[in-house]
Amino acid sequence: MKKLKTIFVAGVSLLVLSSCSFFDAKPEDFVAEEDNYKAKTAIYADFMGLLGTLQDAVTQLVLVSELRGDLMMPTDQAPSEFVDVYMYDMSNIQANYIYDPAPFYRIVMNCNDFLRRTVKYNSDYPGVLATNIYRQMIGGAVALRTWAYLTLGKIYGGAVYYDYAMTGEIDISHMRDKWKEMPELIKELIYFMNNGVDNVNGVISVRLDEIFGLSGNQWRRMTIAPDALLTELYLWEGAYGDPENPVSYEKAVRRAVNCIADKGVLGGGNENRWSLAGYFQGDNWKNIFKSNFGGDQENEAMTTVFWDMEEGQDNMLMKYFNNTSVNDLYYLKATSTYANMVSGDKRSAATITSNYGERMITKFNQDFTNKFFYLYRGADLYFMIAEGLTALERFEAADQLINQGTKAAHANGYGEPFDAPIWWHGKFSRCPGVRGRVGASTISSKTFMWQDRYADLHRAKYKQETGEYLYETISREGPSHPQYEQYLAYRERRMHVLDSLIAQEVGRELGFEAKRFFTLVRMGIQLKDPDVVAQVVSKKFDDEDDAYAAAQLLRDPETWFINYDLQLSK
Repeated sequence: MKKLKTIFVAGVSLLVLSSCSFFDAKPEDFVAEEDNYKAKTAIYADFMGLLGTLQDAVTQLVLVSELRGDLMMPTDQAPSEFVDVYMYDMSNIQANYIYDPAPFYRIVMNCNDFLRRTVKYNSDYPGVLATNIYRQMIGGAVALRTWAYLTLGKIYGGAVYYDYAMTGEIDISHMRDKWKEMPELIKELIYFMNNGVDNVNGVISVRLDEIFGLSGNQWRRMTIAPDALLTELYLWEGAYGDPENPVSYEKAVRRAVNCIADKGVLGGGNENRWSLAGYFQGDNWKNIFKSNFGGDQENEAMTTVFWDMEEGQDNMLMKYFNNTSVNDLYYLKATSTYANMVSGDKRSAATITSNYGERMITKFNQDFTNKFFYLYRGADLYFMIAEGLTALERFEAADQLINQGTKAAHANGYGEPFDAPIWWHGKFSRCPGVRGRVGASTISSKTFMWQDRYADLHRAKYKQETGEYLYETISREGPSHPQYEQYLAYRERRMHVLDSLIAQEVGRELGFEAKRFFTLVRMGIQLKDPDVVAQVVSKKFDDEDDAYAAAQLLRDPETWFINYDLQLSK
C-alpha cells in the first residue's frame, strides 16, 4: 500500500492540471518532456496519475447527470449552482462549475500527453519498458481517453476531438473544425478503442497488480473495463443507427455476454464474477457498497474509483449526501420520485433513509467512510444486455435478465430463447436476475403491457387481442400478412413498455450512479420519442407548474444535452 501511495501521489502531482479553467492552460504549463520521461519510473507514476484524474470527473458526472435526471435534488442549503442544474436554468451557464466540461477534457489531454510521450520513449529506448507492461499502459490510456470522450458526448452532445498525436499545443482556437456531434463521435471512439495506438488497442486487459508488483485483484478494478465501455458504445451507436439494421445491438449483447462468460479480455477464474450470484443476494445487496472493499465486491466491481482519505483525498459525494451531523456541505437528497420508485424494495433501505425529515442518500454513506465509487459494475452489464435484446426484439430474453435471470432457464435445458450458443456457459446457470437477486417480484413486459401505470414511455393504446400470438406468426410472414399493421403496433408497444421497465429498474438498482438519465436519453433517441425523457423526468417536480414547464422543455431533444459555449469562435 505504501508503494502504491507513493506512485499515486507522484502521478497525480505530475499529471493533474491546476484548478483553473482547463482552456486557460498553455503549452508551457505542462511538464517538459526532457524532465519527465528520462526515467522509466516517471512513466509508471504518470500512468497512475491518469487514474487520479477520475476522482474529480466522477463527482462532476454524478452532479450533472443526477441533478438533470429525476432521482436527486438539491437541499435547502445547496448553493445556487446546484439549483440551476436541477431546474435546467442555463442563464448563468458559463459561471456554473457543475456545467464546466474541464474535468473530462483534462483526462483527454493527459491521456494524449501520456500516449504521445510514452510511445516516443518506447521507440527511443526499446526494451526498457517490458513489452507486456508497455502494452497494458497504452491500452489503459486508450480506454480511459475513450471513456472521457464518451462522457463528454453524453453530457454535451459532442466534443472537440483532439488527436492523441498532437503536440503539447492546446490553444482551442485551432480546434474549430474538430467538434464532433455525438453520432460521429461514437463511431470515432469505437474505431479508436478497437485500433488504439502503436498497434495496441483499448480492449487489452490491464492489471495494475502486475504493473506495480502489488497483490490483490482489486487493483484490476481501477482501470476502465473495456468490455463494459464497448458495450455502452455499441448501444449508443445503435440508438443513432438504422433500426432495420441492428448490428450494433448485436455487438453490444455479444460483447457483454462474452464478458460475463469470461470469454472476454477481462479474464476469468471466479465462478461468481459478474454473474449476480453469490454474496450480494437479498438483504446483503447493501454490502456491494460497504466501505471496506474486499474479495466479494470484486465479483460485482468492473471499474472502481478510489479515494485515499489518509492522503487527504475527499470523496465529496459522501459529504454532499450526509446530514447525520452538522455539515455545511449537505447539498443533495433523493427526490420523491425515487422514494416512490423503491418503496417496498429491499434496495430502498440501503439507498435512502429518512433523517431529520429529509430523504438522505445512504448508498455511499452506510458508515460515512466510503472510499470508492463504481463507474461500471456487474448489474450494468445485464441492463445493457436487456436494452440491446429489446432493440433486437428478443423480448422474452430481456424480461428474463431484469427479473429472475437465466438460472431457471438453465435448469430447464435453456430452451427458447436461451438456446443460442452465446448463452451456453455455466455462469448463466447461477444468474438470478437483477430483481431476483434482491427477491423482488417479476415485472414482465408481457404482464404489464396493457396497464397504463407501466406505460410511462409510451401513451398509445393497443388492444390485447392484437398481441403476442400475432407477433410470432406475422413476424415470419412479413408485410403480406393482413394484420401486419397490428403486429407493428404490438412490437412498438412491447418495446416501449419493456424499455420503460428497464429504465425503472436502472433507477432502483443504479440510482445515484450516473446511469438513469443517460439510459432514458438513449432510449428516447432510439425510439424517436421525446416523451421517453420529458414525461418521466418532469415528474421529479412536485409543483405542477414546474413539472409542466420541464416536460415542455424536455420535449426538445436538444435540451437533453448541455449547450456549453467552448468559445470556439474566439
